[in-house]
Amino acid sequence: MVEPNNQSVRSRVFIAPTVAACYRNGWRQMKRYFLDLLLLVAISLVLLSLSGLPLTTEYGQIVSGNESRQTSLFTVLYLILLYEPVSFGISFAFLKAARDESPEIQSVLEVLKNYTSAMMARLLCFTIIGLGIGLLIVPGIYFGCRLVFVRYLVVEEKMDSIESVKMSWQLTRGHTLTIFGIGMTALLVFLAGLISFGVGIIFSIIWVKLAFASIYHSVASDNELLKNYSRSTIEKERRNNQHADLEEGSRLRNMLKNGEE
Repeated sequence: MVEPNNQSVRSRVFIAPTVAACYRNGWRQMKRYFLDLLLLVAISLVLLSLSGLPLTTEYGQIVSGNESRQTSLFTVLYLILLYEPVSFGISFAFLKAARDESPEIQSVLEVLKNYTSAMMARLLCFTIIGLGIGLLIVPGIYFGCRLVFVRYLVVEEKMDSIESVKMSWQLTRGHTLTIFGIGMTALLVFLAGLISFGVGIIFSIIWVKLAFASIYHSVASDNELLKNYSRSTIEKERRNNQHADLEEGSRLRNMLKNGEE
């Protein structure tokens, strides 16, 4: 198991957990890292276009049944196995930018260290949100707000699908309205981007992604739940390494003993 990132990195930038503060930070970091983030968005759009779906189509629509009749099995598998896990890595790169760290393209590859969990977490989230949408839509929106941190937890903390869902649910407690506000503001940002001859939609995508990354950073910074999780994970890794060293030592002693005989 890979050791989680150092918790101290989260304290590099302070962001109040409000809609305005998250969008302000997003705007500031977009200006600072625009070309890097533009490349990441371009990769995301290219991958989505390869699925054969319109660039405006969200995978959530497919899972909820809105596009299922028009979507081939290949497209669904492509989204599950490639596009969605890569989107986790892209979100992690945006998180680094929100923290005022360089969002290198290599950051996207972090998801490969926990690929299976990313895939399973995405499926689990879609299932939960899909069930909520089936219950008169509003529960689905609520579930979506409570699970919005899953992608960051899977990539950064290397949590499995169940752990990431549980942790996201705990971290978003008390911040659901703020997350909903960021989502509603995103609709206005996207509308403004479309009005700007369509070109502004790229700026809108970058800005919104940074706003969501900013709220995660704001909530996760110095959070005791995550600190305790990281400490327990590091301790578990240490014990596993000690056990492996003991086994290796025992194996070498047996080899030496057999050689002497």
